[in-house]
Formats: sequence, structure tokens, C-alpha cells
Amino acid sequence: MTTWLFNSSLAGLCKPDAAGLPKLRPDGRPELRPINSQETMYTLAAKAALPSVTQRASAALTRAKQLGVGVPNAVEAIIAAHKLYLDDGDEEGLADSVFCAIQSDAVNAFNSIDRVAVLKAAMKHTPEILPFVRAAYARVSDCVWGTRGAGPQPHHIIKSSNGVRQGCVFAALLFALAYLETLEKVQADHPNVIIPSLHDDTTVLGRVEEAAPAFAALRARMAEVGLTQKPPKCYAYSPQVAASTITDRLPTGCAPSDNGLVALGVPVGRKAYIRQFVAQRLSRPMRLMRLLPLLKDFQIATRILTASLLPRVRFLMSNVPVGIATEEFAAWDACLKATLTALLRQAPPKHTFLPHRGGGLGAFLAEERHAETFLRGQERALRTAKKFFPELGTQIADALAERASSPLGRACAAARAMLPDTARSNFPTLAELSSMKDTETRTVGEKLKAAVTAHLKGVALRALPPLQQQILVLSSLPGAAAWLTVTPRFPHLTLSDEEARAAACIRLGLPHACLAGVGGEDRLGRHALRKKGAGRIATHGVLITVLAKFSRRAHRSVEVEVVGLYGPYPQEQRRHHRNEGEMRRMDLIVMHDVGTMAMTDGTLADGAAPSLLLRSDALQAPHRALEEAERRKDKKYLADKPPNSTFSTFAIGTQCELGEQAKKWLMSWAEDVAKAQLGANAVVEKSYLRKLVWGALQELGVAIMKAQAKQIFDHAALATRRRFNLPRAGPAAALMRASGRQGRARGGR
Repeated sequence: MTTWLFNSSLAGLCKPDAAGLPKLRPDGRPELRPINSQETMYTLAAKAALPSVTQRASAALTRAKQLGVGVPNAVEAIIAAHKLYLDDGDEEGLADSVFCAIQSDAVNAFNSIDRVAVLKAAMKHTPEILPFVRAAYARVSDCVWGTRGAGPQPHHIIKSSNGVRQGCVFAALLFALAYLETLEKVQADHPNVIIPSLHDDTTVLGRVEEAAPAFAALRARMAEVGLTQKPPKCYAYSPQVAASTITDRLPTGCAPSDNGLVALGVPVGRKAYIRQFVAQRLSRPMRLMRLLPLLKDFQIATRILTASLLPRVRFLMSNVPVGIATEEFAAWDACLKATLTALLRQAPPKHTFLPHRGGGLGAFLAEERHAETFLRGQERALRTAKKFFPELGTQIADALAERASSPLGRACAAARAMLPDTARSNFPTLAELSSMKDTETRTVGEKLKAAVTAHLKGVALRALPPLQQQILVLSSLPGAAAWLTVTPRFPHLTLSDEEARAAACIRLGLPHACLAGVGGEDRLGRHALRKKGAGRIATHGVLITVLAKFSRRAHRSVEVEVVGLYGPYPQEQRRHHRNEGEMRRMDLIVMHDVGTMAMTDGTLADGAAPSLLLRSDALQAPHRALEEAERRKDKKYLADKPPNSTFSTFAIGTQCELGEQAKKWLMSWAEDVAKAQLGANAVVEKSYLRKLVWGALQELGVAIMKAQAKQIFDHAALATRRRFNLPRAGPAAALMRASGRQGRARGGR
């Protein structure tokens, strides 16, 4: 249950032996200890109860500008409020009314909040979960602090009666509710200031003479709920005057800043300050990225790159205007190219930096994506700010209209000018987007991303030969990149370093290093993937094995490589390599409870075969190879299929793209698995079915890519032996069909 719900291991529940491994009982089962069962059940109950109270609690929080719970794009909206309220120009000038932002942060906030305030807030805003909260927080907790190594006292118990529980599902909600009364009181006493807050990260926006007393009042009110301000993180910034001008008017514990401040991880201030912050924030990811080639694990390195490092850069790009930190982002792009060159052991082509749906590895260059990312981020931020910061109505309208009087509007206009022509013509103005519904806006944002991807893909296609063009189109089909998103937690989801590199070369259409010294051979390895023999038979066997494993998860009876349901091949389908009277075999048969039989025959297809490349519409019809494979199987089996049975072809391409019948097979399988897990009468959401299908695509893609990598390696070894006239490493039978199927079935060909 812990693994299924929380994506964690059960190893901590097992008693360790002397070697640190799980201690086993005499019957071989691990000896469990219930040290985490209470926490597991608590988390399960909290996950079930949270959705019922989040919406109502979020409504109460947002009235006080507390956007930490239940507000999408809250961080971007608060950052936009900072930018809109302050004039972030470089020029300094005196004004009668000096506007400023004073930032407040608390010391160890989540562990210091008073639990009495937590219980009172839960009683006021979410009384239905009060018994649950009281059971979790009404008594003193034991915090275990461990020291490294063995000693007389390796662990220390600290009694704690403050703070929310670390890892608690309700932690963010309960903290925000307990802090809510503080914000409401300060706002009521100082109505002329704006106090946006994300949990304990609070900013006071207003005139200096009004913001300074509000900041002091906030400090006093925070002490009432057990919070203490952290002076090193409390700054005041005004773009209108020098810091020395307002120092005397600021409360104690608040340091003035001449250049800007950091709001929720994003710099707000002068251009030089933003450039310095971006360079500093990119330095650590770049340092880590340079170490990725030393991991000697291509799969983990690419996952760290795409799932950890690139999102940080994307967040900066969505909030830093285009043209301010050009050199810093250019340095990031150069570091990214060098890292991928070391990982792939060859220079990455342009289409490597396309997203998964574009046929690339999911990486991106800031130079190509900055304008689109910034526009999409600001659209979401301004839409959210328009809803929760009505005081900034004029400023938001100017920014949405991209007027020159608004610095943010100028930044959006500059970003729009850098978009490709096709994307600029298809992307409405921000003012038009603000009047659309949320669902329409999300669609428009995806259209903008798709338009930029299509433009970059078109540029990459024009620089490629026909074969690699077709490979790129096939790799961009839905589901073909599922294996790239796998986290290698289990052996069946893990690719070795060379297998992952070979799989990446197959996806990108790059030459394989193992084929470099093989004269006269296709260095892209397409012939190795296409030719019939032991390697292709083994890949077909892997496909059937994975499909059988899927079917067993739905609690179905499964038979593989079944002979006897069909007679010999028809006369017109016999070929010289088929024996006379040979029986047709069915790859997979699944028996249903109602007595029906579902037959599935798997097949492999290469959409980049030379015969298909000769056609003029090869790029426009990438599914042709899969469709032809399905038609051949239908002609072979549908005419005389047994009664009370259904037949489908599971066709998969060399890029892990699927045919239409294969997609229907997976969706039907997901429905069966959901019924087996949740009950026959349960109402299954489509999102859950899509999650099951995506997990199946990930597992299937890893298995197929691993088998195809072996085909490449075996082909290189065989070509090398032939070139230098070396003896074979194994018996001739290893290259025969029976060996490829490991003798699972008797009879047939």
C-alpha cells in the first residue's frame, strides 16, 4: 500500500539483519515491524479528507491575499503584483509618494506555528475535520533527531508542542488557516496597503509612510501565533529613490535595498540586479549538469536533466523578461549542448532540443523558448492577479494591453515580437486572452507551445536527410516518448548505460558508435532493426511477454504462442521459407469470464523502411507501416477465426509508436485493470485510465528499446565477425527462430 500510494519503499518496515538487509522469517517472508503503519494510515485518511475542505478554505484564504492553498499559478501572480506595483526602471527620481515593497519571512515557520492557533483556525473554518486535527495535534509530539554513527546515545527525542507535522497532508492548509487571522488583522488596521502572501512569505506593498507601520504591526501579530520574523530575509525596495533616503522611515529589522529584492525565487528590481541573480541561480544547475556525464548512467542523467534542472530554468524564463539576461541564458545553452554531447558521445542535432511530442529528448534551449515561455507565464500570472488583486486593476489592464506605459506590458510586447510568424499570428493578445474562459486559455497556451514546436521542428526537418526526417516524424507520434519519462526504480524499467544511449540514437536517428567501424553497413542501425532473424524474433517475443504480463494484471487467464486454433496457411500466403502444412499460431489468447476469447497477434513495423520513403506523402502519413501491418494480420486471421472470439493486432513501430488497434487494446486493458482494482461496479475516471495506459506505455517502451538495442549490438558483432572472418561466438542454433522463442511452443514453423 505504501508503494502504491506514496511511491516509497517498504524496506523501512522490515527488521534489518547484521548486513543491513531485511531480516527474513523461516518461511522466507520479511519480518515486518509496524513502525510506519500509523503514519501510513494517517496519510491515507488525510488524502481522502483534504479535497472536501480545500475549496471552502481556499475561498477564505484568498480574501486575505493568502494564495498558498488551492490557487493555481499563485507564485506567478504574486510576482506579477510586485512588478505591477513597483516601477522597475533603472532611473532614480524623487517623488512626493514613494512606493515600496517590504518583504517579511519567518524563522522555521512550519515548525513554530502555535498549535492552539491551528486548532482554533480548524474549528472556525473546517469544523468537519476538527476531530481528525485534534487527534493529530492536540498532544505533544516526539521529534527524533539522530546522530551519525553508533554511540552511547545515537538518537535524541525532542518534545514538540508547536508546528504542523512534517510531511502531513494538511500541513500547508492548517498553517495558512492559522496565519490567516494575522493577515486579516493587519489588513484591517492598514487598508491602504496590499499584503500578498504565500504561506509565511509575505510582502507589504504601499507607500513608505503606510507600509512601514504595517510591517511593524505584522511583526507583532506574528508573535501572537508563535512566529518570529527573520531579519536577514526582510528587505525594503523602492525603485523611485535611493535606499539611504528611506532608511530612517523603515522599522528596525528591515534592511533597505538599492537594486531590488527576491520575491518567491524571482528577482524584482533593476536590470543589473536581475542579471546578477539569474547568473547566480543558474550557476548551481550548470555545475551539476557538468557532472551528469560522470554518472555513467544515461537514463538517470537524462531524467535528472529533464525532470529537475530544466524546470528550474523554465521557471526563471517565465518570470524574467526577454533580453535582460541574454548572456546568462546563452551560457546555460552552451553548457546544455556540451552535456548532451558528452552523454550522446556525439554532437546533438537541432531536433534533440525539441519536446517529447516534437520528437526530441525533452530538453530545450532558452534562446528558442524564452519568448514563448515568458508570454505563457505572464498570461497565467496576470489572469490570476486580475482575480485576486483588484486594487491593481489599472496596472493589470495596461500590462494586458501591452502598453508602453507599463514595464511589464513592454516586456510582453518584446517577447511577442520574438515569436515565429506562425506562432505570433495564432496567439491572441493578452487582453483577448483575459476575456476567455480558463479552459479556452489553456487550449490557447497549448496552441502557442505547439506552434513554436512546429516551427522549430520544421527548421530541424529542413536540415535533415529524408530518412532522418521520417524518423523524427515517427518519434513525435503520441506515446513514442513514454520510455523517456521512466524513473528506473525497478529492474524491468531500467536500461543500462549503453542500452539507453542506443535507444536515444534510435529515437533521434543518430549513428551508433558500435557500428562506426563496420564497413558498408547502415550506421543508423535501421537495417539491423528491420531484417528478419533471431534478433527480430527476440524483440517480438519481448512484446508478447509484456502483453501477457499486462493481461495477468487484469486477473485474466492467458496463453501465449497457441497452436491449433487455425489450420495451415492458405495457399496464396505460403512462401518458400514456410513448411508445407505449417500451422498458424496465435501470439496471445485471453479468456474472459463470460466465456469469450480475445486473441491478439503482435507485430513489429518500421515506418522508415526504404519502400515507404519512396512515397511522396511519407511524412504526411507516418502510420502507413502500422496500418499495413494491421491489414496483413486481419487478412491472415479474421476470415476463419473461431466462434465466440475477437481478434486484434497489436502493431508497434521501431520508434515505439502504436497502431490504432494497439491503442484500443491498451484502453480496454486499462478498463479491465481498473475494474479488477476498484470493483466491477466502480465508476472509473478517464484520468485514471490514462494514467494506467501511460504506465503501460512506459514499461512497454523500455522493454522494446532494450530489445532493439540488443539487436543493434548483435548486428554490430555479427558484421565485425564477417568482416574479419572470425568464428561465431555461439552455436548456429542461437540464430534460429526456436531459440528466439526459447522453446515455449512446439509445432508450427
